[in-house]
Amino acid sequence: MAEQKYNARILHTSREHDTTLEIVDDGFQRSLHFGTPSRQSSMYLHAPDKLALSYTRAMMTGLLFCPNPERVLLIGLGGGSIAKFLLRHFPACQIDAVETSEEVIKLARAYFQLPESPQLNIYVGDGARLTQALPSQRSPYDLLLVDAFTDKGVPEAFLQDGFFSTCRAKLRPNGVFVANLWAGPTTGFYGALRHLREHFDDNVLQLPVE
Repeated sequence: MAEQKYNARILHTSREHDTTLEIVDDGFQRSLHFGTPSRQSSMYLHAPDKLALSYTRAMMTGLLFCPNPERVLLIGLGGGSIAKFLLRHFPACQIDAVETSEEVIKLARAYFQLPESPQLNIYVGDGARLTQALPSQRSPYDLLLVDAFTDKGVPEAFLQDGFFSTCRAKLRPNGVFVANLWAGPTTGFYGALRHLREHFDDNVLQLPVE
């Protein structure tokens, strides 16, 4: 009998630095875990391009304010759920994705059907530093999505004032910034919210997700 974890069959387990990478499959969904019960990415086996997790669907509400994005920056790739969704529904959109883990990119290709596409450029390295280093001569982004987590939560560098100012500078004047944050007194949530209000002229909406 196949080994089980998180009420699902384990397909893959590996270590990268201090993080355990696990992929499990319950016959309905396939999920990526970082050694904890929290799912970092999930994919419906019968509909790989749909958004299985509620927080990813919540992040796409940014499209209400930017319905036809031509250029998107995605910080944090994970299993590629958001990238696949954008590729399917906006085939002419150019997506730049920043992912700190080469192993996660390989797993997204091997287990989550992340395609090779000329519309998707993936940069490997520290998300906060690479965001600042992306070529400034390129046109600004319509939509900037931050969905980056370690096994301990949101990376500390993504909760700093300088990160938010960099993101604002990468957007066109009416561009939209969307961040997936964990609420709570010790997660950096309230500091991040303060920085967002400062750098985006208090034009901030919160959408709680269970």
